[in-house]
Amino acid sequence: MNSRCVSLSMCGLLLGGCVSFGNAGLADREVMAQIKAGETTKEQVLALLGEPDGKREIDLAGASFERWSYRRSSSFINVWEYIPVPFYGLFFHGLGTPDVQHDLDVFYGPTGVVTTRFYTETAYETGGIFTPMTLTTTTNVDSLPGQSGKPVHWEDKVVGIKPAY
Repeated sequence: MNSRCVSLSMCGLLLGGCVSFGNAGLADREVMAQIKAGETTKEQVLALLGEPDGKREIDLAGASFERWSYRRSSSFINVWEYIPVPFYGLFFHGLGTPDVQHDLDVFYGPTGVVTTRFYTETAYETGGIFTPMTLTTTTNVDSLPGQSGKPVHWEDKVVGIKPAY
């Protein structure tokens, strides 16, 4: 193998890899399991995940309610999808499309305790010429039904497949 091939291979390995933006704790199932409706406080969520990406506060009949939002996107970049056939990867693998998107919304009651944790993980497989595009969304909710009672937990998974062209 000549030195030019070795150099190109090394450059390809260096350019490929995983790129992530946002809060790393959202990808950790153990961290997410620690945030529970009716139990976890703002201070505990802050210790687990740090400052949220967004905050909203609502005053309702003299009581203050809050919503904290966290986001994370990660993508695996395979440089070889973009080199052999120019622009193949751009059109069929969606440059800039995340492979996995994590969204967390935490709602707090007036006491500063979590009333609802709404967690969504969306996995994108953009497919190609001969492979279908697949979108899988898993939603996990932990919520108090009202001022009293035990938390309600539910999970929903949706898989959408678009046939290859």
